[in-house]
Amino acid sequence: MILQRYKIVFGGTIGAGKTSAIKSLSDIPVLSTEALNTDHQTHNKLLTTVGIDYGEVILEDNTIVGLYGTPGQERFNFMWEIICQGALGVIILIDHSNPDRLNHLKYYIDAFKKYDVHMVIG
Repeated sequence: MILQRYKIVFGGTIGAGKTSAIKSLSDIPVLSTEALNTDHQTHNKLLTTVGIDYGEVILEDNTIVGLYGTPGQERFNFMWEIICQGALGVIILIDHSNPDRLNHLKYYIDAFKKYDVHMVIG
């Protein structure tokens, strides 16, 4: 299902800043599906995305670009394919403070490349 003509997906590790990036870029109030984080071994933050985050950038010609944030936890990876359908590309964000960041980067590149979208790493 494609809800938007133009769509950019934010994927990557929990705590990497996907929700914050969408909130800072969006021209509308962001729809967020954050819930209490129960996975404190992965990241010690209070809230985490469990569905999608959604915002929009409205260009000068009134073209709307949808900004979709994926959940970072692997247990929610079934959402990634659904969210990536029709996307122009994926921005992969990795928590650089994590000592295993390069393995996380490889994991997310491998996971998202199968959706045949362009990627940017942050």
